[in-house]
Amino acid sequence: MCPCAEVCTLGQLQRKVKYAKVVKGGSIQVQNMLEMGQLIQPLLMPPQVSDLVPAAAGALSVPVRDILYIPMDAASFDVHGACFTGPMQIQWIGQLCGLDYCFVLHIDGKHKLHHGKWLLITLGTHCLNWNKHHNALGNTFSPLIYMFCKEHETLGSGQLICASLNKVALQYYGKKLVPGAGCTDHCQSFRRAMVEEWPTIQFGQCYPHIARKFGEGEYCKKTWKHMGEVQLDIRAINLAGTKPMKALLLGVIGADWDVKGKTMDKFWYSNCVEPWDCWSICDLECMLATPSNQTQESWHKQLILKKIPGMFKASTAFVINTTLPQLAKIDGLSMSSKLQFEVETLPRDMVIKAMWYVDHKSTHFHTAKDRNGDIFYYFLAKANPGGFKKIGKINLAAYVDACQGTRHASCHTKERLIHFCQSFHFLYEFNDDTYSLPVCHWNPGNFTCPTCKGFKHVGICSHVLATNHILELIDLNYLMGALCKPRKKGGQTQKPRPALQREADSSECSTPPESDDEVPRID
Repeated sequence: MCPCAEVCTLGQLQRKVKYAKVVKGGSIQVQNMLEMGQLIQPLLMPPQVSDLVPAAAGALSVPVRDILYIPMDAASFDVHGACFTGPMQIQWIGQLCGLDYCFVLHIDGKHKLHHGKWLLITLGTHCLNWNKHHNALGNTFSPLIYMFCKEHETLGSGQLICASLNKVALQYYGKKLVPGAGCTDHCQSFRRAMVEEWPTIQFGQCYPHIARKFGEGEYCKKTWKHMGEVQLDIRAINLAGTKPMKALLLGVIGADWDVKGKTMDKFWYSNCVEPWDCWSICDLECMLATPSNQTQESWHKQLILKKIPGMFKASTAFVINTTLPQLAKIDGLSMSSKLQFEVETLPRDMVIKAMWYVDHKSTHFHTAKDRNGDIFYYFLAKANPGGFKKIGKINLAAYVDACQGTRHASCHTKERLIHFCQSFHFLYEFNDDTYSLPVCHWNPGNFTCPTCKGFKHVGICSHVLATNHILELIDLNYLMGALCKPRKKGGQTQKPRPALQREADSSECSTPPESDDEVPRID
């Protein structure tokens, strides 16, 4: 190579690579809806559910196709794309038809998967699952509709995917879905589409998105001296257990932010006024509902890393004929054929914490009646930010006032008010004609703990377990006896033998591995 030859800069090289990708991508992607129609027509949904061949295990198998095209007039929504579902996804939709106001819908788009401006948008729900890695009860995302389109998160794309979900439900089960809540990130188009399709839905904005963006410095500089304090304020708003408490905290915290200047004005007008002030745990009354889209975000992460890595970087015809069917098939096989909304497993740590509350009920548990004669059960958090050692008249009165939207005289400062709000929880017997609680064998009293984020997340918590035990509805001692012993941590099991002394045979000194049945949980 001639030393005098000109060497391009890094920016020039990056632009050349980008141009090459654009040229290559333009030749392998679908250019119009006519070409799209030729690809998707062979994937048309069958007219009846019976046309899907049942498997031996009782689930719906795939007779010929792994993915099915939902016939919709995309042009009327000003969208260049199509919506798809799968045989197993159709079965999940049928289960949701019998669960009015009992499930949450999530909608989000995944960018930079395919050449050009093509976007994968998914609409689905979440249900309970047992995380074997963390030995914890959590949620998992179940996709229902896949939409592949050129329009990004527009109103038309949101309306199309929501209408497609109801079309599947109507065609196969004779009714539209009735979700209890819907959750997205800060996307006006998706929020409007969900509210228009389901007028009774309660909408929630994803709180982890808000916290992450604020921590990344989108609303203020990371070097701002009040950065840490304001992050605690935002978390306090998210943990508000009642709507009057949320209004009280917004008023007190907002006044404090005004004293600090105009730094938080952008955050306030973006997330603290209607319709985007919906990221507190009190905003969603549906069971297993918190303002979070993280189950879907986790699904997106697995999509790229494990499920079909790199399979979207091909022609559009390959994506529709191979990638999307493979994705729908993997989702149907990797998840249970029945969406789990019943609490069938208890984590070991939850039972241990409940027993701690039972042992300390004289200081951390209190029963009271309101003017209507309704009984309420109050808990002082084990590790409370207020540092309270027991439930007293003053601190309990301050918490009750905060739940009702009134600032008690003892809440001299903003920090003091937040401590009271986060140091207590209350329970009562659930009676609601619209919403319901998850079925749980260990909650025969049908108690709800609306101010507990853990209960809102998985439908059970240590406070509910302790209350049922104190009222002699369940026996936690029996549950503690049924718990498996915790696994031993790694390390040397035997002391080294002295020198010149024969070591025991490896088969004699090794301990058998623990079985999968010894997972610390109760079924």
